[in-house]
Amino acid sequence: MLEQALAQEICHLDTADIFQDGVHLARPVKASKKTLQTLSSLIGGEMEEAMSSQCARINHVECHKDDVVVCQTAGTMKVSEIQLHFLLHGALTTLVRA
Repeated sequence: MLEQALAQEICHLDTADIFQDGVHLARPVKASKKTLQTLSSLIGGEMEEAMSSQCARINHVECHKDDVVVCQTAGTMKVSEIQLHFLLHGALTTLVRA
């Protein structure tokens, strides 16, 4: 029985794009109106639609909401907390709190 279960699971590995490379949202959903309003105020333009997620995958590594990351901007490094990942016009962006 174990042999059959293992064979069945191995067959799933043939599924196309089962291990996606690159950067993408994990389990994306349409952003809520509140999220769109927040993003619009931060970006400075009206947003009608965006996909969001509390998790993003970067080359098979997951980054979740509330994870702590180190950000570098103009030569300065800061520790930040991930708040939200979103996909805007095809670009994955992460909102952090420094």
